[in-house]
Amino acid sequence: MRTTFQSFLVIVAALSLSACASISRPDFAGDVRHADLRAAALSTKPIGHVEYGNARNIKIGTNSPLMVADPLNGRFEIVSIQGVKGRPYAITVAAICDCLGFRKWSVVPEAYLLDQHGDTLAQGAKTALTTRYITGTFPEDGEYKVLVLADATSEGERVGEIQAWLPGPAAAAGFLSISMRSHPTGVVQVNHQKETP
Repeated sequence: MRTTFQSFLVIVAALSLSACASISRPDFAGDVRHADLRAAALSTKPIGHVEYGNARNIKIGTNSPLMVADPLNGRFEIVSIQGVKGRPYAITVAAICDCLGFRKWSVVPEAYLLDQHGDTLAQGAKTALTTRYITGTFPEDGEYKVLVLADATSEGERVGEIQAWLPGPAAAAGFLSISMRSHPTGVVQVNHQKETP
């Protein structure tokens, strides 16, 4: 039992550290509002770059720009990726739970791949409530943008469940289920996967 509890603590610590290692916007753009994806992509500087075959955690916070458009509503961030003409892309955007203490929340991400002109090439398909998957083939060489929006319309909704081990005497020990709720800010991981042979 002790080993299981220690394993649980290691997992919680790893998740907390991964969230802390995220990149966030150095300037304040929290008052900047955009009415569509194209305007947002053209006027918002990416907060970082994700190399092919790598992943980065990004923080969508109160200083992130805001999208106010039907049906898109929420704060967003943008990272850049490099595209090679004819190369398939596979980009996973997954929310990371903010699970410290009894606070269990996560953003519900929406993800888009846009070209240098701000045109949308692909929208992330929902593989789970907190994960999106973007696939396709790059039409040209160049820099592309991945825009990740934290959906504010779902705030407070249940998006998952966290299992926590309760230590104690054999009769009292066991797992406790805590609901994870949607939140308008948080950390997401953008993974620009290498194609598998």
